[in-house]
Amino acid sequence: MMVTDIVGSTALAESLGDRRWITVLRSHNTLVRAEVARHGGTEVKAQGDGFLVVFPSARRAILAAIDVQRAVSSCDDHPD
Repeated sequence: MMVTDIVGSTALAESLGDRRWITVLRSHNTLVRAEVARHGGTEVKAQGDGFLVVFPSARRAILAAIDVQRAVSSCDDHPD
């Protein structure tokens, strides 16, 4: 199982404004969903800026989480 959450998202959303925040959030969601699919996960729930995802193994969940973190840290489109 993997649970995600953008730390400080409320403050970030306030500082970016609604339009910019929605763009960032959509990019984030696309990125997370791509890694979940790549690692064989199933999205159980997505709400706000977080996901609940299940995987066939703990190893796949960990690898997906690592790849999500790597992808987010290397994202040039939305440095916030």
